[in-house]
Amino acid sequence: MEVPFTHENDHPLDVRWKRLGSENFFEVDREQRTLWINEVYRSALLGNRRGGLNDAPLVKALLYLQFEEMFQGERLGPKDKDNLELWQEILTAAAKSEK
Repeated sequence: MEVPFTHENDHPLDVRWKRLGSENFFEVDREQRTLWINEVYRSALLGNRRGGLNDAPLVKALLYLQFEEMFQGERLGPKDKDNLELWQEILTAAAKSEK
């Protein structure tokens, strides 16, 4: 079982893999408190290693640190939305270059 990231006095935040319906690197699911990483980039990030529920711990930890504020509060503000768009663009371009 994957160990979710937690912050003091907060609900766990999962960082998990799934195939997204686009080339985007990630998807934020605030309702399920999950940051989804696009499965199409998994082998590029892992190289020849086998993946499992707790694979890529460094990548997942860094993503948690970057995104955990997006899961606080009732809704995203304009600055949050702009940041998500910018991060999506940067991370997707970087992930594509690894393929």
